[in-house]
Amino acid sequence: MTDAAGTAPVIDIQPVTALVAGVVLAVIGAVVSDATLLWLLAALGIAVGAWFAYSQKAKWPSDVEQLLGRYRLTRVQAASPQPAHGSQPSSASATTDEQVIPFRGMTFPEIITGSVKVVLRSWPSLLGIPIVILVGFVLVLYVVLMVMMQVMFAASTSMVGNGFVSTSSTVATIGGLFAMLAVMYVLAIAVAFPADALLIALSVLATDRAVRGVPVRLGEVFAEARQRMFAVFRLTAALYLILFTPDVLLVAVGVAARNAGVVMVFALLMTVAIFVVGILLSLAPIVLMKEGLGVAASFRRSVELTKSAWPRLLGIHALWFVVVFPLALLVSALGFSIILWAVILGALIAVFRCMQVLIYTDLRMRQENYAAELSADWERNASGA
Repeated sequence: MTDAAGTAPVIDIQPVTALVAGVVLAVIGAVVSDATLLWLLAALGIAVGAWFAYSQKAKWPSDVEQLLGRYRLTRVQAASPQPAHGSQPSSASATTDEQVIPFRGMTFPEIITGSVKVVLRSWPSLLGIPIVILVGFVLVLYVVLMVMMQVMFAASTSMVGNGFVSTSSTVATIGGLFAMLAVMYVLAIAVAFPADALLIALSVLATDRAVRGVPVRLGEVFAEARQRMFAVFRLTAALYLILFTPDVLLVAVGVAARNAGVVMVFALLMTVAIFVVGILLSLAPIVLMKEGLGVAASFRRSVELTKSAWPRLLGIHALWFVVVFPLALLVSALGFSIILWAVILGALIAVFRCMQVLIYTDLRMRQENYAAELSADWERNASGA
């Protein structure tokens, strides 16, 4: 029997197969590694995923299926035939098993669970890319830090050998620390801005496609995201500038006032202001991607959508904090691991970005006739029309 391309696969790898292999590798890691507890927890988590994949008869996302099929590692499903004009569409022709979200105003849990569904269905784009970026970022910072520490150590050793111990070595050490901080800050900005812009663009496009019942293929989504990258980058830079300005003001007030009480009150006011402004402007990247507006117009549109629903958005973000905080405590208890940190943080970033898109979708369904548009698109895509 052959696949859709006419070539029989060498081996038909399915998600449950890959997850079972992951359980075996995690158990081996627990045996040969010192971090036994960490590997056993990973094995347990992957085993739960394998059970879920088996019970739900999970299939690969279309982009992963096409990639594996190209190397004859799985069976590519043939495309469903288009229904004849006037005939009823077959349920098998739907691009996804069920709607990601209900086409009405959503509850808090529905927004969060909908975000998780989108990430699980489109994990190569929404989870794989953040993890790769985060792991690369941490490794680059680690290498830079090690090199600069070696330079500082060599300089300090040279000074001690020449008899300059007190003032010169102290100044050199402080100067080296400032240099490391400066390099790390520049690297963080150089990587964070374009990475965040890319993740925003990918999450908006992938979530919107999933909601409308369109297959999410990494190549197509990535190509479309690149067309708006520069605009999203400019908006992200403007948003960071707005949110970081209070920090600069806080430093200025602290230097001028030299009074701990005044600084604490001002810091509290700035924290509240950042939180409020952050929520009001949080949908600007989604607006820019979805509605094609400019940076300033996207900010205005975001405020227009969020100002009447601010208490609701506060509740959603509070619920998100309640969900995430125990996970952060668990990671801290298990100790630092680059891979673990990258996987968990990458997953949280992906879910949070999708959650923002669904918040935008929810507000438009409540305030505008957006549900009818989404429902019509879903029906058209599910029927293959």
